[in-house]
Amino acid sequence: MPAMGRSSRACSLLGSTHLLLLLLLSVGSAVAQNGSTWKTLSGKAPAVVAKGGFSGLFPDSSDYAYQFVGISSSPDTTVWCDVRLTKDGAGICLPSINMDNCTIIASVFPQGKKTYKVNGVSTAGWFSVDYTSTVLLQNVSFPAGCFSNLNTSKIDHAKPLVISHNGASGDYPDCTDQAYEKAVADGADVIDCPVQVTKDGILICMSSVDLMDVTTVAKSQFASQVTTINSLKAGSGVFTFNLTWDDISKNLKPMISNPMSTYNLYRNPRNKNAGNFMRLSDFLTFANGKDLSGIMITVEHAAFMAEELGFGVVDAVIKALDDSGYSKQTAQNVMIQSTNSSVLVKFKQETKYNLVYMIEESVRDAAPSSLADIKKFADAVSVGTTSVFPETHYYLTNQTNKLVPTLKSAGLQVYVYVLMNEFASQPNDFFADATSQINAYVQSAKVDGVITDFPGTAHRYKLNSCTSMGKNMPLFMQPPQPGGLLSTILPDAQPPAAAPMPLLTDADVAEPALPPVSNTTTAASPSHAALRMRTHVLSIATLLMLCASLLI
Repeated sequence: MPAMGRSSRACSLLGSTHLLLLLLLSVGSAVAQNGSTWKTLSGKAPAVVAKGGFSGLFPDSSDYAYQFVGISSSPDTTVWCDVRLTKDGAGICLPSINMDNCTIIASVFPQGKKTYKVNGVSTAGWFSVDYTSTVLLQNVSFPAGCFSNLNTSKIDHAKPLVISHNGASGDYPDCTDQAYEKAVADGADVIDCPVQVTKDGILICMSSVDLMDVTTVAKSQFASQVTTINSLKAGSGVFTFNLTWDDISKNLKPMISNPMSTYNLYRNPRNKNAGNFMRLSDFLTFANGKDLSGIMITVEHAAFMAEELGFGVVDAVIKALDDSGYSKQTAQNVMIQSTNSSVLVKFKQETKYNLVYMIEESVRDAAPSSLADIKKFADAVSVGTTSVFPETHYYLTNQTNKLVPTLKSAGLQVYVYVLMNEFASQPNDFFADATSQINAYVQSAKVDGVITDFPGTAHRYKLNSCTSMGKNMPLFMQPPQPGGLLSTILPDAQPPAAAPMPLLTDADVAEPALPPVSNTTTAASPSHAALRMRTHVLSIATLLMLCASLLI
């Protein structure tokens, strides 16, 4: 009993202490409120009223303006809506009684202008009372509402073509099953596969011939297999043809690309090693039957494979397409891309696929002689972003290159590469807006397609309602004037002018024919040449050791 009594008294004391603390906190809170620094009658912070939503950035009273309030403002923000009545008695939010002041109604219903007395003043315009709510919601948008109420299920393979770059590589590791699934789900028109070859002669989709760039090979048991092949890349690496398909698929993980890592911008860490590697045959099976305009297969290092590995990559790609039924179907367009004209010439000789010549360097225009050469083997050309809009220190210059119109005048399709969502990848003229960048290449440069790490962004752009408005297109959807932002900088503070870009000549395009496949190995086993070389070295070493022992 005595022990229980001590316990009860302790609990009672503890309870009294808690009560005292609560009372002190309450008093402190009341004192703090009475001593508030806010010069309001209530002592509370002044109310924040968002007139028409976040109307300083988005169109007044648009859905985006209202939605952004919840993201950017305090939870107790009051949202302002100017209510206007429609013909069927519904209330809608409009900042002006004359809808022509705040919507695109004049372009949708050009004959709908009427005159009413508003507050005793005769006023001409378009008024909500003349239209039902259904008609307005389905046909009329705010001037900046180009991306509201998008029909994301809409399939539109018209220009510009949305071509994936290693799948949706901005969201998942390059060329993995998840990157391709995301690209298709996001509305890509064309998905791509850059082919490499493994030690056992299997074609795989891999964005780099060096596994160090895109896999976890540096942390694997194969890290010691580092070699240097200057004809492929500067520096050393572990190349796809050093390992078998099983070595890669069972022991390595994909690694997401981070092209903007120098700016400390890293892509989704949750997906850093997500997905599985894919063989070309897996890619073709996956793409077949999907709602795609086509597929693009990129072929590089063909001459090296033929001479050093004894592997005919062009023939292997053609066979894979034949085996998958692509040579006999017309539902999906097959595009073959390469920086080597010799590769495309061979494909043209043996197939009827669409051929895309990729220009690696930045050029201002194409000489007539180079244009004539390209026309002999290509249907389209891929060009880098700076070959379209030159830039200096992240500012567009006032000189737009003539390359795109030159190529298009020759009947060639033009695709621009590589577009990304990261703001650091875009010139300042696009205001860190990937959509603004796409709009400039489509509306101003008139490219036929965009090659992008983020197909979803480009597909969303295609669905906007403003690109078909012609002269009625809102100002914010008009592409920036090249050099316009640069001209606002004082001359003494402007960055140095960029060096003139070279002209693409026939010497840049013409190449000797692909060499024949080396007889030192078979196309099915590109590792034999390396194995044979190691065998020869071992034989010579053994012979030298025998000679040395005889001398001793």
